Amino acid sequence: MKPWPRVSTGLPGQKPARAPLIISASRATDIPAFYGKWLISQFEQGYTEWKNPYSGIVNPVNLSKCRLIIFWTKNAAPFIDLLSWFDSQNINYYFLYTINSYDSESYEPGLPPLDERISTFKKLSQKIGRERVLWRFDPILVSNKLPIKEVTERLSELARQLTPFTCRLIFSFIKIHRYQAVQRNCSKCDSSIRELTLDEKLEASAALMQIMQSANREDFFVQSCGSKEDLSSYGIEQGSCIDYDLITGLFNSDEKLMDFLEYEPSLFDDTTTPPRSLKATGQQPFCRCLQSADIGFYNSCPHGCVYCYANHSPTKIKMKF
Repeated sequence: MKPWPRVSTGLPGQKPARAPLIISASRATDIPAFYGKWLISQFEQGYTEWKNPYSGIVNPVNLSKCRLIIFWTKNAAPFIDLLSWFDSQNINYYFLYTINSYDSESYEPGLPPLDERISTFKKLSQKIGRERVLWRFDPILVSNKLPIKEVTERLSELARQLTPFTCRLIFSFIKIHRYQAVQRNCSKCDSSIRELTLDEKLEASAALMQIMQSANREDFFVQSCGSKEDLSSYGIEQGSCIDYDLITGLFNSDEKLMDFLEYEPSLFDDTTTPPRSLKATGQQPFCRCLQSADIGFYNSCPHGCVYCYANHSPTKIKMKF
């Protein structure tokens, strides 16, 4: 992996810390929903700490070189008014905004009602531009309460409302057996939640293809996240949430960021191939994301989603911010 610069945090006796240009905030918790002011305070002091969820080792992360933040959220309402701070610092950003439709099953008990979340999504898109608000339906799951036909109907209804406000839908299929926390949390809430069969995945893919066709926009497309299946016959490509083409397309005027990404625009092609050294390590198989430094802590998100791998229990949250 291409190394990040190393910069001192200014703390006595501490070795220089990695100073990433790309920050992921966060795969571990919903920072925009709960910890926006904390995040600003970390940037103002110039560094934050990241705890490895497996080893428990805490390492400092210098924030002084950051040129791009990818915000992961399911509720940006508390954060929208804080975006002006990042604008004032000339820090680029875009959102990976998850909106599912599992309210009646209580699979996401800590979230605001669906109508409110849709309204916030639209508000954010109108504020910063639809190209910087990527919709995630993550994960697609099925259970005794929720057959695949019902899931695809809800997905299609969400798409009807959201596609005018985004240019990309990224989806994933639930992976229960990969994560012990997901197995444990699902079994406590609804033991019938399960991974999709191949036929169910293909049925979902057909519905997603129909969503693309119904959107009738050349600048809207659907991508899978971490999927091993080849869905290209449905017009669905394997995607990346932290995406080279998206970043170089949106932020190519940022010289420091483009230099790190080794971006060389072609006169004949709008897309280029990212250097292999930029691929993220430590992610799930088939992840195509660029490397970034994830910040935030496991076991700190109050949303309580039953499929979450970052909370060891949806009801026992250890607040660490």
